Amino acid sequence: MKIYCLICLFLCLSIQSCDNKLELNAPYKETAVVYGLLNSNDDIQYIKVGRTFLGEGNVYDFAKIKDSLYFKYPIKVNIIGRSANDIVQNISCHTVEVPKDSGIFNSAPYLLYATPKVKLDSSLNYSLEVRKAANDSLICSSNTNVVGSFYFINPPLSCALYKTGKYNRFFLRWVTARNGIRYDVKLVFKYTESGSNGFSQIKEVHIPMLTNLQGVGEAGTEQRVFLDGSQFYNAILGQVKPNPNVTRYIDKFVRVEFSVAALDLDKYLTVNGPVISLSDVKPEYTNIVNGLGLFSSRYFNTYTGILDEASLEWLKSGEVTGNLGFVN
Repeated sequence: MKIYCLICLFLCLSIQSCDNKLELNAPYKETAVVYGLLNSNDDIQYIKVGRTFLGEGNVYDFAKIKDSLYFKYPIKVNIIGRSANDIVQNISCHTVEVPKDSGIFNSAPYLLYATPKVKLDSSLNYSLEVRKAANDSLICSSNTNVVGSFYFINPPLSCALYKTGKYNRFFLRWVTARNGIRYDVKLVFKYTESGSNGFSQIKEVHIPMLTNLQGVGEAGTEQRVFLDGSQFYNAILGQVKPNPNVTRYIDKFVRVEFSVAALDLDKYLTVNGPVISLSDVKPEYTNIVNGLGLFSSRYFNTYTGILDEASLEWLKSGEVTGNLGFVN
């Protein structure tokens, strides 16, 4: 009995002396978070540079504090274009503020780093350097090739998707871009929806034509993409619901939008793509040395064509979309 009492006393004293405080936060290490996508078709490039944050208390409260998102000391951001080891361009960025919507994070304007007006050269390799302004020490860095321009081969003036009583296939040919690794293409059909109460709204139907076409980064290779007429009309049917209270005015101009990604952007999109099964674990992808984020390149190009009369008429009165209220 005495032994039992002594054991109980020992356990009580042990419990009282335990530290119930659980330390959830590891020692904080300041890490840069960088996002920038260079576009050789733009005169001004923008880079977002922030930092990770950690603190005691509610993380949402810290996210609303502007100082939590940015370095507390001045930094310098430079983009350097090189040919082999020779520096051809050394571009210093300056800070600009861009308005943002309210949400979890601080609603003050974004702080971005912008280049002056400059033309990028797709034959150069571009590195990004973020340094402390006080002593020029390197915080983080990255590098990328820049996607070059490309052109369409004899683009048709009109889009014939329905012809002589049957669906027609629309083709578009182009020449690949330098450093272009991934091509995504979609057709955009636009219309204006108007109601009897006076409201009017511009709407769009997006129809994928090509997803994740893999290139090798070389310029000058001919490629082509096509869209079946049946795919066009059925896509509209799937995205536009019948409504007898509205009239839909057709914009006869359609756009085919090309998005081209450089190597690291392609890797980022692939890693962050849909999970195939519940057993899949998504790895984190970053190409920022001593930091997190992405520094890469993309390029956009657009073909604009006109829906021909037969295609317009079938859109208004054909068996697939004839009940959707489309008019010229």
